[in-house]
Amino acid sequence: MLHGYYKLDDMKLQPKTTDLPPAPEAIFEMVRCQCKSNCTSNRRSCKRKNLPCTDLCLCSTNCDNDEDTLNKNRDSDDDSDG
Repeated sequence: MLHGYYKLDDMKLQPKTTDLPPAPEAIFEMVRCQCKSNCTSNRRSCKRKNLPCTDLCLCSTNCDNDEDTLNKNRDSDDDSDG
């Protein structure tokens, strides 16, 4: 095995997969907001700390602080700059 890959008979590299989680559960618990709304207010810890919400967060599925929404807002701001 070389850097997480196996060399196949035809000399091609095959990635080694794992069933292990990408990080310990404690890490996932630390990097998620506990908000119960769409995170539009600066009173929300995630918004106040300028952290986008992720799928691990407890906020609603129509969150206004996720990467997709933030990118759309940035794009529309760029378009309005002229």
